Amino acid sequence: MKLKFILIYYIGSGFLFGQGWHEKWESAGSSWYEKWDRTLDSINEFSDDEKMEVLGSAATIGNKFSREEQMEVYARAVDIMKKTPGHAEYFGKKLAEARSKTNDPWHNYNYNEVFENVLKTLSNIPTPEAVKVLGEMLEDTSDYPNEDQLKEIIRSGGNIDAPSGLAMSALRRINTRDLPDSKSWRDVELWRKWWQEVKSGKKPFSFKGQNVEYRFRPDGTWETFPISNPPDDAVKPPKLTPRPAPEKAPEQDVQPSKPEDVQNWWPWLWIPALAIVAAGWRLFSRRAKNP
Repeated sequence: MKLKFILIYYIGSGFLFGQGWHEKWESAGSSWYEKWDRTLDSINEFSDDEKMEVLGSAATIGNKFSREEQMEVYARAVDIMKKTPGHAEYFGKKLAEARSKTNDPWHNYNYNEVFENVLKTLSNIPTPEAVKVLGEMLEDTSDYPNEDQLKEIIRSGGNIDAPSGLAMSALRRINTRDLPDSKSWRDVELWRKWWQEVKSGKKPFSFKGQNVEYRFRPDGTWETFPISNPPDDAVKPPKLTPRPAPEKAPEQDVQPSKPEDVQNWWPWLWIPALAIVAAGWRLFSRRAKNP
């Protein structure tokens, strides 16, 4: 049980450690939940970049575990991100910056780490800005595997470590409605065609479980419209485990000694003492007889 808690503590922190803000998080409280609760309470005290790293890390928690406190942290972080302009653009730029620093992204540890973190974050933010950033990634044809590489990826069931591959995965995970039917990596052009229609404003988009849809304007901003008869397609939340109550030290059932108990064990102390005295007396008697 203790080992399980330790694993949840570290893994559930998303990509927490290695970030410059983790010391503030670490000193914010004693329990995992308390650290996150107080950190999100004081989110505006962080710098702009730190704020996005904190929220991005918290946003990755929701799809990992099903404990009540983890989902609560995730929901709070996503709600704050939705109200923060630039929340998705920050992570899009972060990926582009990491890509610009390597000529071999498929075998660069730093780029792969950033790629995974950006994928996890954008896969948990169902917002129009996230769709815009992911759509721009779909337009990026760099690093997309050739046919031989595609065969190996499909055979192994892996993901494509290219911006367009990230976009396809994340758009599915944020439950975007009316995506291209095909899930094959070979059909990336279908996705790019879908994005061009969405980008131009010809095609609206929405998210499962929401009763509004969005339409992009020519300048990249978007309009919001209510859906008169929204489909009943909300993703069912996982069955949550209630937040555990603080553990209390087990009470010891110590009964006070009774007078008769003392009287019962007291005579037993004389038995070893008398045995020692008797043995000593016999030894002394032998020596006295045989000087």
